[in-house]
Amino acid sequence: MWGTKLSRVFNKNQKGFNDINIETHWWQNNHDDNRYFERGDVREFAWKLYEENSEYLFLNVVANPKAKDLMKNYCSKFSWVNGGKEGKDEYKKARTSEEKEYHMLFNRDFMEKYLKTLDFLLEKDIGKDNFASFQIVHGSLNNYWGSENWPQVYVIKNESDSDRFRKIVNSLNGNDAYEFLKKREFPQNYNVGKINLLRDKKILPLVTTNDEWKIDSDSLKNAVNFLVQFNLREHYTGGYADGDL
Repeated sequence: MWGTKLSRVFNKNQKGFNDINIETHWWQNNHDDNRYFERGDVREFAWKLYEENSEYLFLNVVANPKAKDLMKNYCSKFSWVNGGKEGKDEYKKARTSEEKEYHMLFNRDFMEKYLKTLDFLLEKDIGKDNFASFQIVHGSLNNYWGSENWPQVYVIKNESDSDRFRKIVNSLNGNDAYEFLKKREFPQNYNVGKINLLRDKKILPLVTTNDEWKIDSDSLKNAVNFLVQFNLREHYTGGYADGDL
């Protein structure tokens, strides 16, 4: 990249994490190539949660296979009520070939609704400044079949006992979670049938895997500084001549 000078890699922010920027020479002030560093989700969460002499617990959350299997046997009974201003979604057993073909789906979009609910419950229990999460696969996952099986990594600060976190995950069919979901779904209520099905059958939507990792604050900082890459991005922001299109 002619004319662009990268600053020293080992610039440190106030918490001791490596940071890096692009320094542009004076003749590039009007350059149309926009270059920048993307820090990434892992570095962002570490900067948010880092505190000296702290401990961190890592766990994975995925869609419950039992919930996915259950929903294959049911379909939606959706209708509009109140003069078409409000949706009503109920579930019924899929019996005909058409109903079985259009059975309920547990996709990434549906999983995200419960991840937001889990965040809500965690904020109430441990505070929003004491946890973070990120996708193990970076990017938009809603268009990928099976992406509900790709873990969402949760990081909890100063919590050495994973049972507390697992207990909150196991409460996703509870009253607090249900009321939160209903408010978010109103008035379309497109997913209320699915939510009611899992709640009525007492099948958890999300589960934690057996994997867990505990590290101290120094190990977290070293892991990020040595193992997490910065992503250098570049895109053209200028105009195009007619012949370029």
